[in-house]
Amino acid sequence: MNTSRPLGPNCAPDYVPASSVKVDAYAAISIENLCLPVNSYPVRQFLRTVLAHPDVKVVLATPIRENGQTRRLLVEAVQPVACQMQIDAHGSTDQVDAIYVATILLAVDYWMFPFLMGKYQTPWALKNIAAPALMELYKADRLSAGAIKTALRWNEFDEEPTFLEWLQRKVERVLEVLKLAAF
Repeated sequence: MNTSRPLGPNCAPDYVPASSVKVDAYAAISIENLCLPVNSYPVRQFLRTVLAHPDVKVVLATPIRENGQTRRLLVEAVQPVACQMQIDAHGSTDQVDAIYVATILLAVDYWMFPFLMGKYQTPWALKNIAAPALMELYKADRLSAGAIKTALRWNEFDEEPTFLEWLQRKVERVLEVLKLAAF
């Protein structure tokens, strides 16, 4: 694939408007499969709930186009990056799952606000969508909920400094890799 020019919401004329994106069976299954690598059941349920939101599905089902042709769906670009970040994390289960989930949600967040422009008036749309599921996760697994909030930079950063530094380095790496993956 030619990556000489960036792909993303600002790459007209290949930009696909949100109103024209349909979540077909293939996209729906691909989105559901994003939950499979998560080790923790409560975290898997959290991710499944967030990914079930219609707007999140539309963002992940967005075709990445080049020269007028669909090359892949956004979910197909996100999945290998998230899996690689999970492998590279080398931490406890909650930390590894937090990096994996954060990678997916950071990619969705990157595209959600510009892609659904006009529907959401705040760049915190994903945080608002995920809040109820995060509260449920917090009830089931406080440690994982805290790690995910910290990885997504939604936390007050009351974690121990060593963990926070480690997690911030991992999240910075996630953002670098997402940019390299033509987001």
